[in-house]
Amino acid sequence: MNDRKIGTLIDEHILSALQVRKERIVSCDPLSQEPIVHDRAKWQTALATNKMSKRAFDEAIEFLNNTLSITRKTLFDAITEGVSPHGRFLMQMMWGYPARDGRATSKVLGYFSSPELDYLEEAFAHAAEGEFCESYTKLCAISGLSTSYATKSLYFESRGSVKDYAVILDDRVCNGVLALSSSWGSFFLTVTAPRPSKLAKKSKKNFQTAYAKYEQYLKGCHEIARDLGCEADQVEYFLFNL
Repeated sequence: MNDRKIGTLIDEHILSALQVRKERIVSCDPLSQEPIVHDRAKWQTALATNKMSKRAFDEAIEFLNNTLSITRKTLFDAITEGVSPHGRFLMQMMWGYPARDGRATSKVLGYFSSPELDYLEEAFAHAAEGEFCESYTKLCAISGLSTSYATKSLYFESRGSVKDYAVILDDRVCNGVLALSSSWGSFFLTVTAPRPSKLAKKSKKNFQTAYAKYEQYLKGCHEIARDLGCEADQVEYFLFNL
């Protein structure tokens, strides 16, 4: 590998640490990730209190053949098979929450109660065109939605249409990065920890800073993937499981 820095944080040390693990990384298959399975009755009851979330749930449950078993492949198929943006968003959020998280239904219901959800279709269109800053801005404006969950939507909505597609950045990925580099990992944990929607209300500059950090991570994942001869989401999935 050439001696270089990517952005300001991903240096030769990071690349070397991943190069040693190349065999494990290139063998990662994100589509093999175990499904997230939720309790149908619990979610149906919770989401019935909001007309938009109820419609999204009805569409999702039909698409999922009356189950709530969701995989990465499920979410890609939802795009190609024409599930509405709200139906896709609901499934993406449900996939992001473990079944044991007792707060998941109330959090997702909060997203559907946010006026900013009106811009969801635009946000998804931006993601599909590779306009990630615009998409991220609209997604994180949704009340309570953090980078961890916004980047899940960015990933699924861009993976099939953009060469340097978005990848997920959540706490587990950051913890994986921390295992390789304390400076890089702790830097990105400051993105996933606060709510970007709250940052946006306080300061547009803070909000732009949060996206700038995510963008460095995104570019770094693609550069690492090119070095290793794999896909960026294989790097992400490796870090998620590290």
